[in-house]
Amino acid sequence: MAAIGKIHPLLGLPAPHLLASHAVFQHWVAGPEGLLHRLRQAMEGSHVHPGRCVVLLPFAQLRPLAQRLWQQSFPDGFSPRFETTRSWAGLLGAQVQGAFDLRQNRALDVLTAQSLLVQAGQTAQAQQLAPHLVDAAYQLAPLASAVAPTARDAWAQQARDALQTGAAGQWESLVALVALEWVRLSAYATDVLFGESPWQQTDRVLQMCGLSGDPLAEGLHRHWGASRWLPLTWLDEHRSLELQAQAPWHAHACLDAQDEAQRSAACAVRHIQAGRFPLALVSSDRAFTRQVQALLEAAGVTVRDETGWKLSTTRAGAFVMALLRAAAWSASTDAVIAWLKLAPFAQPQVHALEALLRRYGVRDWSHVPTLPALDKDPALRALVDAVQAVRIPLQKRAPLGDFLGRMRSALQACAYWELLEVGQGTPSARQLPEGSAVLAALQLDAASHASWAAFSEGAAWAQAPWNLAEYTAWVNQSLEAASWSPPYPHREHVVVLPLSQLLARPFAAVVLCGCDAQRLPSSVLPQGVWTRAQRAALGLPSREALDREQQLAWASAFHQPHVDVLWRTSDDTGETLMPGLLVQGLQALGRGVEEAQNAWTKAVLPRPQPAPLPRAAHLPVRRLSASTYDDLRTCPYRFFALRLLDLQAAEELEQDVDKRDWGLWLHEVLHRFHQSLAQSGDAAGQLAADRLDEAAQAVARAQGLAQAEFLPFWASWPAVRDHYLQWLQAHQDGGHRFVQSELAREWEWHGVVLHGRLDRVDRTPAGEALVLDFKTESGTRIRARVSDPGEDTQMAFYGALMAQDGYTGVQGSYLMLSEDACKAFPQEDMDTAVQRLLDGIASDVQRLGEGAALPALGEGDACTYCAARGLCRKDFWNGNDPHGRPLPVAPCPPEGPHTSFGRHGAKT
Repeated sequence: MAAIGKIHPLLGLPAPHLLASHAVFQHWVAGPEGLLHRLRQAMEGSHVHPGRCVVLLPFAQLRPLAQRLWQQSFPDGFSPRFETTRSWAGLLGAQVQGAFDLRQNRALDVLTAQSLLVQAGQTAQAQQLAPHLVDAAYQLAPLASAVAPTARDAWAQQARDALQTGAAGQWESLVALVALEWVRLSAYATDVLFGESPWQQTDRVLQMCGLSGDPLAEGLHRHWGASRWLPLTWLDEHRSLELQAQAPWHAHACLDAQDEAQRSAACAVRHIQAGRFPLALVSSDRAFTRQVQALLEAAGVTVRDETGWKLSTTRAGAFVMALLRAAAWSASTDAVIAWLKLAPFAQPQVHALEALLRRYGVRDWSHVPTLPALDKDPALRALVDAVQAVRIPLQKRAPLGDFLGRMRSALQACAYWELLEVGQGTPSARQLPEGSAVLAALQLDAASHASWAAFSEGAAWAQAPWNLAEYTAWVNQSLEAASWSPPYPHREHVVVLPLSQLLARPFAAVVLCGCDAQRLPSSVLPQGVWTRAQRAALGLPSREALDREQQLAWASAFHQPHVDVLWRTSDDTGETLMPGLLVQGLQALGRGVEEAQNAWTKAVLPRPQPAPLPRAAHLPVRRLSASTYDDLRTCPYRFFALRLLDLQAAEELEQDVDKRDWGLWLHEVLHRFHQSLAQSGDAAGQLAADRLDEAAQAVARAQGLAQAEFLPFWASWPAVRDHYLQWLQAHQDGGHRFVQSELAREWEWHGVVLHGRLDRVDRTPAGEALVLDFKTESGTRIRARVSDPGEDTQMAFYGALMAQDGYTGVQGSYLMLSEDACKAFPQEDMDTAVQRLLDGIASDVQRLGEGAALPALGEGDACTYCAARGLCRKDFWNGNDPHGRPLPVAPCPPEGPHTSFGRHGAKT
């Protein structure tokens, strides 16, 4: 990105050369119609000194802007105080809250709501209804706080009558009535504005009205009368819509969410490069906003986020929830490992523990403490014991106050507490800036701990025992409801803000994101349990009023000099999306400039990658198994990446049972069955079937295979069992005798240890060894394995391992196990296959040591499910890009793919 330049020292304002023609700036300061001049005239007309005037603004972000513009416009006079109702009430004194007051803190208000519902006789439904009660109370609170405390009872009586109008269902009516009584009894910080103390230093209040109605300001206006209160509009509705119709704008129809994020960032960068900053970026989708913010910060753009983050999406919130999920008695191994990877006390042993648990396939954490393999590693055993010391106390039922103490202890035991206590002790670069907000939201900080006793005294919820699931739900609600704003940068290029807060703020440009019909609906749906008649009777904003506010907020964005409007034409599922109706209205005016798709596309010359040719002379081959050597013969690059570099993906612990699990289970079942026969003698008929079933049940339990998820394979088991027993009887009648199953063998050949595990070894009537390998694949694939001795690696490998055991010869056969049949497919020319395999291993090991290239062959089915495909970049050198479009053919490397390794036989 080109140099962005320096921001003008006047924080929050565009550069001076942009302000002169800025429409919003003109409405502040230009002529007698400017807002500041109207404020000054109102003060002079009422003979009130500016120092004894308060100018109420609709939101706090306008305060520094209004103060600076007043100082610029009237540098020689006194300045009024620019406040919001909240900041003005805060200056007049703190509020002492009662036990049942609405605190606007969801973590505490949910608990109070439960107590109120219990008092209302709804003990059984208290926990389920409490969140809905809090929502209803938050919607009624602005109306209750807009009434003087002495008149609140009369207002509540009128509201009760209003709730009888168009009454909703039983539970909705109950929640509404309890919410009404709650807000009636509560005291509010703004109650001080109805007393005489505000007027000790104030003679006149001038209110700048915002886009939406302010019940508190309207209530204060009624209470104090026109002699002390004067409302002023920023811009009348007709003039605002007229400016919107005249404004030019740029339209961007994006392909999808990814394209929209990239274009949004590109729009911002383009404006900054042109010197148009600070600019506003408007989006209602927090996940999308974070994606754009990451793109901007990567480009060196500083961003100020005024929308805030939900605490549940921060690192500290994620750790707390990960800890609680891991503490559940039924927690999966994945859940506990996910928490340990965030916990400082588990580093770095957690990676070794994860590797061990994946090796043994332990899906449920409850099996981990008794895992015998942990006794071989004291460090891992100590880590598991420490994990249990954190988890077990959280699993016991206890009152909420006790849970808070246990949570503090758990965070301290995890060494995570010091990362959350921002400002405590010596500052650390590892401390999380949102940590103090998380502790406060969950009542874990020192201030909350001190006031907890008074808040919980006598409450029903404080005495009742909670379980971990209930505490986790309470924590999740608290983190979802609380927000945290990152520290503002000293100088910003981009300001992320909601659409409603564009009013009266001059920006050099505005980027409006998410303007499709899904994210910018044509009509705003009112929130809450209230019916249309109740909303009208209570004074809650109607749907039409909300639509008007959205339209005016949309129009205010077009008071800025440069506007980019972006929407996506398809959603995540590929369904077509239309632009929102507000965008379509602008398009009908014909003043938008459509940005062509190719205007944002940079032409790049295709440069397909040649096939990689690594060399590995410095990575000696010490051990080979059948599958490892098969990788070398199938694709040398796969062998290099997955075997020599050991870049294999870790096995998933939480996954559905598939055919691989069926194969592993079946191998173990047959192993146990034949071991039992070797100890107690041969069995036939129903006795053999019963023994096989017993082994099947025992292995399923040992491997933790739930009957429900293993049901499709259980359904085929009787047929597989019967076919196998029929084959076994015929096999034994032919003179073959079982020797051993699951036989491990190692043999050194030309400095390399060949190793493997053989499914079953029998002795033939001629005294030869017969290697049987069980397969659950189709007969067609097995037949292809044995069709060419030079192409089959596995059976030849096993034959080489058995050739040293003193048998007169070695035979090999694949045994197909399926519900259709049980059939053996012998390798007809075993001696030839073994000899060619050993010659090939000797030659290949020598060439590897000499530094022969290991090309990526990129042929056939081997590439379809190859784990190394992303490393060899096959999609970029086989003539196509990842979307299937053809690329110029790359020249073949000097050392072609078949001059080094590959299948012995046809390919050489």
